[in-house]
Amino acid sequence: MGRFMTHDGLAQGIFNSDFCSGTGSFTAWEQILTNNDEILSLLVERLSHDYSATSAKMRKAYKGQDIEAYQRRCATWVAAKAQFRSTYPHQFVEQEMPNLEKSFILRHADNDLDHLLEETVPPLALDRLGIFRAVMAKHRKKAAEEEKTLADERTAELLETANLKHAEQQLTSDLEAVQTWLDQRDEHAERQGGLDMQFLAARYSKGKKAVSEFADSRNRAVVFDTGCIEAHTDLLAYQAKACGKKTDPHLGQVERYTILILDATVWPNVRLILNSLMLALTGERQHAC
Repeated sequence: MGRFMTHDGLAQGIFNSDFCSGTGSFTAWEQILTNNDEILSLLVERLSHDYSATSAKMRKAYKGQDIEAYQRRCATWVAAKAQFRSTYPHQFVEQEMPNLEKSFILRHADNDLDHLLEETVPPLALDRLGIFRAVMAKHRKKAAEEEKTLADERTAELLETANLKHAEQQLTSDLEAVQTWLDQRDEHAERQGGLDMQFLAARYSKGKKAVSEFADSRNRAVVFDTGCIEAHTDLLAYQAKACGKKTDPHLGQVERYTILILDATVWPNVRLILNSLMLALTGERQHAC
């Protein structure tokens, strides 16, 4: 079985708690590249995983410089995780962190971590790490969608409020219009009622006058001393003309119509009444049958 690491890896003290790989060109990263318990634990995990993942025939013992490169990657990864946790919402971090940890163990971030340390200086820029760029883009998209949703909800709320206000104004306007119509209807009904009463009064007066004139032209009569009622001669002339007869208004009682109102139920007896009637009609006393 091949060796896991060489003696120089141990002799350099890389697994000491106070070891710092921030020397030479990495001096700017000194604070980040100083060991702590989390870095050491992750370093051992990475060395073990990569050694086991390598084919048995391809395995080589880790040298000091190899272990130091792993320490720098692990330390930078721990710093990147800390910055990610402090920058993004807790729920989002907990949701994405398992995939990020898995990607680091599978060496997906090694090249980016090496370039970050070689080409930049603190503070650490997460967007220089490819696996974080994808997560950050996802968060921006999600944040934009949430912001759009909130904006839509605010717009919908404002629109609902505006619609409600408009509906209230419309209802108030409709109620005022209805009240105005009711008032106008009452005024119109009152005015129309007065006009109707005037029309009926005028119609009644006109009708009464027409009836009076008709009655005068049809039923004018005089009462004789004999108690009989005789129509006027002008009515007789009109009736004679209507019947096609030639009548002289001065002929007196010739072809005259007489309206008789008799009550034969009381004294004097019927014969006396009839005799008086015949006398009034002919001027001669005759015996009534």
